[in-house]
Amino acid sequence: MKHLVIAFAMLALAAGVRAQTPKARHLDDVVAHGAAAEKALEHNALLGSVAEEISHACEKYAADHNISVSIFIVDQYGQIVHSHRMDGQIANNIETALMKAKTVLWDHQPSHVRMNQNIQNPFTEFRSVEMGIFPNKGGLPIIVDKQFLGAIGVGGSGLDEECADYALTQVLGPQPPLTPNIPARPPLLGDPPQRGRGAGRGAGAAPQQAPGR
Repeated sequence: MKHLVIAFAMLALAAGVRAQTPKARHLDDVVAHGAAAEKALEHNALLGSVAEEISHACEKYAADHNISVSIFIVDQYGQIVHSHRMDGQIANNIETALMKAKTVLWDHQPSHVRMNQNIQNPFTEFRSVEMGIFPNKGGLPIIVDKQFLGAIGVGGSGLDEECADYALTQVLGPQPPLTPNIPARPPLLGDPPQRGRGAGRGAGAAPQQAPGR
């Protein structure tokens, strides 16, 4: 009898976990159809209502973790679909959130990937800046049914990427694992100066994302 009770308890626990796991949404559920799609001549346009859901989910994560963030959700062309600034945000937080979202548009990868590339090779940062890329974590692609629909960019806290990931998971379903942090490589003679440091010293001091960016 005891074994049966334990078995039923485990089944109930498993059912509860499944119930809490957000269900993956499909492309037809999140893009415009009918007259709206015909008017825009675009059949893969992320619905404004879905972008708003994503924003609200990120706001909830921020509130639950006692942080304040700025959120931008852009479509695949970089046009803003939805944005929100929580209280206490300054211009730097807001602008970098949008920059993170637009950084994703270049290669449809998290902005954290660009950040890691710059940590490994600081020479790429100069090229990134020239291209208008902001190599800092907090930007994630919005992909549904293997279709790139845009990006979310979050700024203003030390949990920007986690906030974005939580929001996408809650609204669109399970997401790929987050890009891991990597340690800076040892500095090499001839490395370019990094963030105010002298030549040949900067590469080894490339920081992870600072709070507030």
